Amino acid sequence: MVDESVEDILSGSLESLGDAPVTDCDSIRYGFLNLSVARKANTLLADRLFSPSLLLAEQIERGLVPATGCSVVELGAGCALPSLLMATLAEHPSVIVVTDHPDKTIFENLERNVNQNRHLFRSGCSVHCQGYEWGQDVGGLLRLLPLNDTQPRGFYVVIMSDLLHFDSSHDLLLLSLKSLLSKAATSRVYVAAGNYT
Repeated sequence: MVDESVEDILSGSLESLGDAPVTDCDSIRYGFLNLSVARKANTLLADRLFSPSLLLAEQIERGLVPATGCSVVELGAGCALPSLLMATLAEHPSVIVVTDHPDKTIFENLERNVNQNRHLFRSGCSVHCQGYEWGQDVGGLLRLLPLNDTQPRGFYVVIMSDLLHFDSSHDLLLLSLKSLLSKAATSRVYVAAGNYT
């Protein structure tokens, strides 16, 4: 039996939908944002933009993820669509920290996405890119927050998109959430997950 994937078997038939062959594209446009996805690295799935990120982006555009003037951290950001979109809004957060696993391939792509879209970020919105492995010390992430003695330490908004399929890492993810989320009553975690995970 030949070891072929469904995509290999059906790829030729997709040409019937148009004149050009269908190919994967590693460059993504979302409005003015220009994003790329990382090459395949480990089993961390940062090589795709999954629908939960698109759902969060839509919710952000509709004003359903309030973060004006707040601090935001995105865990497992992949190409960082939700965070980078927030940085372009008129009603933007004060600081955004986008994180993903510190794998060289994944992190370099994340850094590239932040830097190639930086000209679109609103003045007064500071965007940082940081490698972070769930469950590890969050001190480096918290140090990116502005000092404010009147507010509880931590991020007011945590974004997680399509991370729940890593079920063996749920305890580490919860530990990170507990350490990163501000203890303020208005703090929120926004989680989007696909039904396929």
